Amino acid sequence: MTLLMLLLMAYMHLSYAAHKWMGISIFVLFIIHHLLNDYWHKNLFKGRYNWARLLGTGVDSLLLILMLALIWSSAVLSRAFPFMCFRSSHCFAREIHSIAAYWLFILMGVHIGLHWHMFLQMIKNAYKMLQNFIVLSRTFVFLLATYGFYVFIKRDFFRYLFGNRRFVSGVTADSLAYFLLDYTVVLCLFAIAGYYIYVMLRGKNQKPGEFQ
Repeated sequence: MTLLMLLLMAYMHLSYAAHKWMGISIFVLFIIHHLLNDYWHKNLFKGRYNWARLLGTGVDSLLLILMLALIWSSAVLSRAFPFMCFRSSHCFAREIHSIAAYWLFILMGVHIGLHWHMFLQMIKNAYKMLQNFIVLSRTFVFLLATYGFYVFIKRDFFRYLFGNRRFVSGVTADSLAYFLLDYTVVLCLFAIAGYYIYVMLRGKNQKPGEFQ
């Protein structure tokens, strides 16, 4: 899903057909992802909510809302359902599609970061004696986040997130590889932010067996 999302953000480098079918694919994968993680829905109103769980539930809920907005706007823009194409709906759908896509991209990074501790736990034992590796990895993460922030500003993400620009413009001279590299480091920036916010919110109050 992450790779598909990166390619979807690079729509100006791809054909309309490729963008359309990748969009359909990510919608299908999104549904499968929810079906495979149905415990999230089942436990939504169960258990104790700490700050970490509130953040995770909030991010996941927003991702669901944004994906629904993208499904609706895609249907209108593709004119798949003529009855949905009321007067002026096309321009409105374009704006919603762009804003929702950029917010989904950012929150997908945060979502990855919130669950990154699961991956770290799996490799913890393999590297528990390699202190030099830990220092190097933290240095790499810092440099990656710094470059990600630079790209976030350079690529004018703020304007896309708040609707001041509807679609990417003025960057079509970039190669697809360079575009994907830039957007990947921005995704990593928010994954890193999500991970450290999760760690901070868990703090020292995490109890054995508590929801993570």
